[in-house]
Amino acid sequence: MKKLFALILTLVFVLSLSACNSDKNMTLSGSDTTDTASAKITREEALDAALKHAELKKDGVHDIDIELEKERGTTVWDVDFETPEHEYSYEINTENGNVERFNKEIND
Repeated sequence: MKKLFALILTLVFVLSLSACNSDKNMTLSGSDTTDTASAKITREEALDAALKHAELKKDGVHDIDIELEKERGTTVWDVDFETPEHEYSYEINTENGNVERFNKEIND
């Protein structure tokens, strides 16, 4: 009985580990199976491109969220962040680092 209990616990542990995302900072949206290996620019480079476009520095923003997504047939980094005054949303092309789309809204 003890061996069966240990086996069940081990199985539960292994299954829970396999469900974990190996890149804890990566969030994939929808059913997209794109991973970071398909991106020629890194998450950090995408953030740098968005911050440069917004004329901001990393220490001046908060609530940074970066996800790899497929938009209109192109893989992009979806980069979101906030300042006390504004909310920013960017789509950065994973091939060349270009800003594909951006939005800036007044922070409520």
